Parts: sequence; structure tokens; C-alpha cells
Amino acid sequence: MEEQTCRICRCEGTPEDPLFHPCKCRGSIKYIHQDCLMSWLEHSHKQTCDICHTKYAFQTIYDSDTPERPPIYIILHTLQTVCQNILYYVLVVVIGVVFILLQLPISTSFLARLYTYLLGCYMPHQTIRESTLFGKQAPDPKGWLTSTSLKTLLFSSYLKGLRILVFGATLIIVTVAVHEWVTKDEGFSKIIEHNIGPEFTAQKILQMLQQPRNEIPRRPETHLPHALDPAVQDEQDEEIDENDEADRLARDELLRQLRIDRARNQREQRRIRQMQEWQEEQRRQQLGGGENVFVEFSLTPLFLIKVAWFLELMVIVVLGVFYFLPSLLGMISLTAIHSLVALSYRLMLHLIQMAGIKFTFNYNISLDYLPSVDFSSLQHVYLNIVNWTPEAEVLERTLVLAAGYFTVGSTIAAIMHLLESGCSPVNPLSRGYRAIYVALLEVVCTLKVLSIFCIELLVFPFFCGLQLDFVLAPVLTENGFFALFDIINSPYKSIVLVLGLGTYFMYVFASFVSMARSDILRKGVLFFIRSPDDPNVRLIHDALMKPFGLQISRIALSGLVYTIYIAVEFAAVTWGLKYLAPYKLFPIRYTISGIWSVIPPLIRSIATQPSFVRLFRAYWQMAFRQACSLLRLSSFILGTDVPEERGRVVYRSLVYRLLAHKPDYNLPVPETETAAYFQEHPEATCCFVPDGTFVRAPDDDNVSRSFIRKLFVPVTKNDVPLAPVPDGEDETEVKNNPYGDEELVSITSYTIVYRPPNFKPRIFALLGCLWAYSLTLGALVFGATLLFAKLVLTPVKNTMLHRLFFHHDAETLDANELFAGFIALAAAVRCFIYFVDYKASEEQQDLITYIKKGVHSVVRFVRFHVLPTSRKFAALALTPSVCMLSTVLPVVASATALSTFQSRVFEIGPLCAAWISEKTPLYSVSLFLSSVVHAYTRAGGALTQTWYEFMFRSPGYFSLLAVQLLAVVAYYVLAYSFWGNKSVLESLKLVYKVIYTPGYEPVAAWTIVYFTWLPWSLYTWSKIVGDFWNWLIITAKNQHYGKRVFLTNNEEEDLD
Repeated sequence: MEEQTCRICRCEGTPEDPLFHPCKCRGSIKYIHQDCLMSWLEHSHKQTCDICHTKYAFQTIYDSDTPERPPIYIILHTLQTVCQNILYYVLVVVIGVVFILLQLPISTSFLARLYTYLLGCYMPHQTIRESTLFGKQAPDPKGWLTSTSLKTLLFSSYLKGLRILVFGATLIIVTVAVHEWVTKDEGFSKIIEHNIGPEFTAQKILQMLQQPRNEIPRRPETHLPHALDPAVQDEQDEEIDENDEADRLARDELLRQLRIDRARNQREQRRIRQMQEWQEEQRRQQLGGGENVFVEFSLTPLFLIKVAWFLELMVIVVLGVFYFLPSLLGMISLTAIHSLVALSYRLMLHLIQMAGIKFTFNYNISLDYLPSVDFSSLQHVYLNIVNWTPEAEVLERTLVLAAGYFTVGSTIAAIMHLLESGCSPVNPLSRGYRAIYVALLEVVCTLKVLSIFCIELLVFPFFCGLQLDFVLAPVLTENGFFALFDIINSPYKSIVLVLGLGTYFMYVFASFVSMARSDILRKGVLFFIRSPDDPNVRLIHDALMKPFGLQISRIALSGLVYTIYIAVEFAAVTWGLKYLAPYKLFPIRYTISGIWSVIPPLIRSIATQPSFVRLFRAYWQMAFRQACSLLRLSSFILGTDVPEERGRVVYRSLVYRLLAHKPDYNLPVPETETAAYFQEHPEATCCFVPDGTFVRAPDDDNVSRSFIRKLFVPVTKNDVPLAPVPDGEDETEVKNNPYGDEELVSITSYTIVYRPPNFKPRIFALLGCLWAYSLTLGALVFGATLLFAKLVLTPVKNTMLHRLFFHHDAETLDANELFAGFIALAAAVRCFIYFVDYKASEEQQDLITYIKKGVHSVVRFVRFHVLPTSRKFAALALTPSVCMLSTVLPVVASATALSTFQSRVFEIGPLCAAWISEKTPLYSVSLFLSSVVHAYTRAGGALTQTWYEFMFRSPGYFSLLAVQLLAVVAYYVLAYSFWGNKSVLESLKLVYKVIYTPGYEPVAAWTIVYFTWLPWSLYTWSKIVGDFWNWLIITAKNQHYGKRVFLTNNEEEDLD
């Protein structure tokens, strides 16, 4: 029998203190005492098990004399406590919002403008206060607290400061992280030793002296002849004794120095340890003598104010160091260069005049063939800088700041070059100069790695996204070269969209390459593209050790490849269809943004299903197989040895070529002997002429880079080299690896493959074939989507449903139509895949059973793959709209509804109606916020359940909107049907026309909306107040009468 002991105290249970198993853990950690668990929960501040993460359940057991409802004074006391806590947290939130979220961005913008004006820029207003707060925007003359001034302050200062804070904080965090990675990388030490030599310490010398004698480098022994003069022998013995004495003295001096260093280090460690013990004792006393010695703080208003002031100080320092000082240095350097050039020019003119030389400089070169470029703005900026009359323009500030950073970088480079001069492994840099060099090298290496990462992760995806935006321009816009990029009107939004588009394209391209690498191509074909599982991939190390120019050239080459691929694969197709297609296909129209936001993720979820991925993989396997067979690249690309591809077929005449006769591949004929072969064999119509060579090719995608230059050497089929194999490192490898970096894993495996003649043109032809196959696939998918869209939407064409959800222009495509066609195409492909699987299986069933299974497969596909994604993204798209409509509609409808109610039902008075209409916004917003809190508390903190409670149950905002819509539609249908003698269908059409009539004021609709919302809001308030009152009673009972104990033991003992 299993021994039952507490997991914490290891004691058994007693009747007074029994053991419980409140979670799903098993074995020796299954049981626990209540007191032990409560002590641990108070210490860990958790409510779940640390192992199985099961939430502990409690119930409150009251005393026998506990009343059903506590006295009113206890409830009021509890209410007072709750209100005090709520007001305290509200105060904390208000202080945090005011001092950190509002004040910090405004002060950041204020300081940035202040530093700019301190550089000498012109202030747009008379006072520095208005200039720093509002910038170029003019405040409202009526005062600062008006809506116009606050709006100006929001857009001119707050958003600008927020952008500066986000950018600065992100840059600082990333820079600190990269600095830590760089300094801890082993390559950083190699760079130091390569540039300034190893560090000379007594400890290292002692380690060398303590090595075994066979490992210590010694002087070469001198072999003496057998016959040696005694006098010469005595002189040599004396020299050896003198050398041994010198070595002994050096060793003693090093040992003495090491003992001194060790004693100094021990004293320093002792002092540090004493200081740490004293600090821990002080911290323990401040925390009340507890065992927790970590710094703890409480979120108090004073703490938030201190944090705000600390952040303000950080902003002042950071802007001053990284903006003001470099800008000032840039202006000084540019002015100095301008003055130096001007002085040299005047001195040259003075010397020419003194020499008595007269010349005229006249040129009449026609520049009409060059494009006209206006350099007046750049000239104006340059004159402002050198004349110290700067302006607060973005271009001018950027140039000045870049000049300042360039000056700082040039100075650092000059200092490092000066310190490196004369250093070698035997003469290293030491003492304080070494510390200065290492600090500067940390800055340079951090900026180098950070620059590489920024180019690869930001600049390169943005470059690809910009090209794709150019590709999508004819698809989504009528006129224009870009669909998303609008640097004038919305620069930040367009940059984010283009960057996301480029990143997603690179992800898709990488996924395709990964699929081709693993399922189609021979291992080692893509050795030039590093795989994610390469053991030698070290991002920080490679960016640090490789030369900066080499990495930039590789990124530029990748950019050129991506540019050619996008231009040939996509741009040529979209722009060609726009101008060459006989029918107008583009631009694609869409009507409902919510449905449009659902389309891309739903298409992705469908396209990534295993059945579709298998079909996509089979298509490309067929494409590669046929293209490689046509170009005789099956052995090199696919790893399939096809003897027929090792040469070409020579025919006796053109007739036999057209008849496609096959030669005997087992009897190859040299190319110079084909004529003799046809003379000797008059019955032969063709012969097989071998060409090309066998070469060594990588057998692994992670092959060592130093081993690649030894590959692709012509060999025989039995791996006998036909040309000398390169050995050693060439100048290019030494230049690309200046620090002698070595790979972690050296893979040197290779295989023998056949390489046909004219190999490079065949590779380009292979890429062209793959482009043709991709165009064919795109055309098939697009055409099938259009076909299925027409088939699916034909029954509802020219109906109200079609006009509501789809575009009215029949000559252009609609995004929603394409979406419906794609869903139908996906279902048809699913049926086709199921049919293929059924035919390949061994089961023999009748046709009815087969059709039932096919329909069931499609239903399961729609149920588990289409609907969940649609529901998820529809919820994300509709929730903000529902919240906005449910809060704003009563406010909009209040005035019209109250005036209608006053004129037709009951006279409530104009003042009362105006007061109710005025207070409706506050009433609606407070109801919305209270409903959110109420749904969150009812759901127990679960976000999904909170959303369900808020939208459908308590209070049910979506249900309210649905009821209001149905009520409005029912009212108009009844009005047109009974009073207008119209049918129900005609009434619906009239309702549709009325809704879409411009300038129509739906008085009846506003009345129905308001007077359905008003009783619903009162009912919702009653539920909120009732639940709050019940919670207040339970809280009062728990505080004065109750005790928390365990619920019944958890019966589910298995781990999740």
C-alpha cells in the first residue's frame, strides 16, 4: 500500500489534521496538509499547483451562529472598506496615467524641441513655452484647456513624444541585449587578441610554467661532438649555470608577484563579502526580519511619482547625449570643414595673384540631356548649417545628426587604429590603454552586429514589401504605383503594412525552400542556403566575426535575387494583365472590411491543411522531375541516377529524330566516331553519345565552408580525380575569415553526381521552367476560383443578398466573390483528394457509401477548418464594432426618440428631454464600463468566457443589437405590408432602399433603438447592482464569520 505523507512536511495525516489531495498529482507528492498548503500559498502568492497547474478549490464554512445576512452596520463597514480600496486603486491608476502615460510623452516632445531650439533653430512662436509645447501648430487663443488646444497638443506633442519614447526604449533594450551577447561571445576575445595581442598576466605565465615539461617550449638542445676541449666545456657549463640561475630568479619573481596578487584579491573578496552581508542585514531589518532578502516594493502613488521623475531624468540624459551633443558636434564639424575649404580656396587664389598668373575659368558644356534636378533645398540646408542659422526641419536635423555620429565614429576609428599600431602577440597592449581599446571595441562590435540585424530584419523585409506593394498596385488600385505605401498622408501606417507584407512573403518563401529541401531536392543542393538545423549557425558569432563588407555584399546579392524573382514572377503578371488582358479584371473591389479582414487568415488556415499541402508537394515534385529530366539535371538536382541523361542522342537523319527512335544506351559511341559508327552499322538509326562529367558534390546541406572549395572537381565514376584538388586556403578565404574562426562541426561528406555540359545555362533554364510551372499553378487556382465563384453565386445573383454583400459593378471582380469561390474550390479539392485516397485503398464499397463518406469529409472540413477560423476572426473584427455601436447609437438616437415620444405619447417637457439627452452619453459609457467589469467577474477572469458573457449573456450587447435590428426591420415590413399593401419581399426591398438612401433620417428607427435600449439598460443595471450586493454580503460574512477550507478531494488523479 502506498504510504500517505504530506509533500511539504513529510508527516502522516491525523484526524485533527487530515491529508488532502486537491490536485491531479500522484505518487509521493499526492497528499498535503491544509496548513502546509495555506502557508505555501501565502508565500508563493499563487492559487494553482506548481506541478500539474490545477487550481485549488476552496469553500467557506461558517460558524453555527452565523446569520443568513449580516447586520447592516457590518455590510456598510465592508462597503466602506471596498470603496476605500477602489478609490485607492483608482488614485494609483490616475497617477500612473497622468504622470507616466500622459505627462512623459508630452515632456519628451517638449525636451526634444527644447534641445532643437538650443541649437539655434528658429522658434515658431514668441514664447518658448508655446514653441516647445505646440511646435509649429498654433494653440487656441481662448486658452490651453479648450478642445482645439488639447487636440493640437495631442497630435503635435503627445503622439510625437510617444513615438520617440517607443523608438528610444526599443533601441536601448535591443542595444543592451546585443551588447551582452557580443561581449560574452568567444569571438570577441579572438578579435581582441588578434588586434592588440593577448593579455599579459602573472597567472597565465604561472600556468605556462606549471605545464608538464614535455609541453613547455624549450630551447633546442645542442648536440656536442664526442671530442670537446675541456676549456670550452667549462665555458659552456658556466653559461648553462648562468641561464638556469636567470630562469630560477624569473620564476621566483613571478611566484612572488602571484602571491601578492592572490593576497590582494583575497582582501578585496573579503571586503566585498562583508559589504554584501551588511547590505543583506539592512534589507532584512527593513523587511521585518523575514527570510526574503529581495527588494520588494508596493505600487503606491509616491512610488509612481518617483518612477515618473526617474524616467524624466533618463529622457533628459538620453536626449542630451544621443541627440543634442551629436547635433552640436555635427554642426561644428561641418562648419570646420566648410571654413577649411574656404580658407584653402582663398589661399590658393592669393598665391596665384602673388605669382602674377592670370587665367579665366569658362565652360560652355551643354547639360540639356541630363534630367533637371532641383538642389535648392539641399543648398538651403547647407547654408543654414554653416552659417549657424539652422531650422527645425527633419532633413536638416537628420543631416546634422548623421554628421555628428560620423565625426564620433571617425574619432573612435582613429583612436583604435592608433592603439593597434605596434601591437603584436609578443608586444600586446596593456594597462589602461587596453581597457580603453576594449571599451571602444565593445561599442564598435555592438553597432556592427546591430546594423547587420537591422538590415536583415527591417530594411530587407521592407525592401521586399515595397516591391510586393508595387506588384499589388494594379490589383487593388485604379491608378498608382503603390497600393499600401503612402509616405505623405500616413507614413507610419504604410511603413508597418509594407514591413509586415515583406516579412510574410519572406516567411512563405522560406517555407517553400524548406519544403523543397526536405521533400524534393537532393541533400546538399542548397548548401549555399543555411538550413535552420545547421549546427554551425551562430547568428551573433557570424555577424561579429565576418567582415562587414562581406555580409553587406551577401545581403545585396540576396536583394538582387529577390528583386528578379518578384519582378519576373509577380510584377510581370499583374501589370501585364492590367494592360494586356482583353477583359478588365483589376482592380478587385470589396465592400465589407470586416469580411475582407477574415479572408487572408482563413485562406492560410485552409492552405496549410495536410491534404492540401500533400497535393501542393506532389505538384512541385512532378514539376521538378519533368524539368530536370528535360534538362538532364536529375542526378545533380534530384539525386536520381538516370543513365539516359549522361549524353545526347545523335540521329542518322531528321526523319528518325521526328520518329523519336531510341538508341542502345549500353553501347555509347564517342562523338568523333559517330560517322564511322553509322557506316559500320547501316541498320542503326541513332546512337548514344556520352558527354558531361562526374563531379564531387556536397552530400549534406550543412557541409563545411572550408571543404566546399575542394568539391565540384571532375572525377570518374569511381571517384578518381581528373583534375588537381585544391588544397589549403586561398586569399579569398583568408580575407573572409581574418580572425581564423573555426566551425563547430566540420562535415566533409560528398557524393558523385553527373553534371551535363553547359551547366550554368541549364540552371537558368531550370529556373525558367519552374517559373512557368508556378504561373500555371497560379492561373489554375485563379481560374478555378472564378469558375466556382460563378457556380456558387449564380442562384443568388441579382438578389438583395448579392447586392448587400457583393459589389454592384459586374465588370470588376469582388474580393468576397473570390473568397466564396476559393471556399468552394477548397471543398472540391477535398472531395478529389478523398476520391484518390478511396481508389488507392483496398476497401471495396458501393457508390452510396462512398458518396456519404465524401460528403461527410467535406462537412468535417468546413466544420473544423473553415468555421473555427471564420468565427475567431469575425469575433475579433465585430467586437469593436458592436461595442462602438451599442454605446454610440443610444446617444445619437436620444434627441430624436425623446422628441418623438414627447410629441406623440407623453409630454415630458423640453427641459427634461434636453437634460435626459445631455446625460445619455455619460449614462451609456458608465453602463458599458460597468458591464465589462461585471462580465469579467462573472467569468472568473477567463477572457473567452468574459467575451461570451459580455456579448450574449450578461449583459448581451450583441443580443441587444440583433433584437434592435429585427425590431426595426419588422416595423418597416409591417408598415409597408399592412399600410402600403406590399408583399413581404417587396417590403424588404423597400427597407433596403430606405437604409441606403443618402440623407434619410430614420425617425422611427431611432425611436425603436432608444426605447429598446433604455429598458434593457435598466435591467442590466439591476443585475449589476444585485450581483454586487450579493458579493458584498458574501464578503462581509467571509471577513467576520467564515474560514477557508478545502473542497472535496480532486477525483481526477491523472495529469493533464
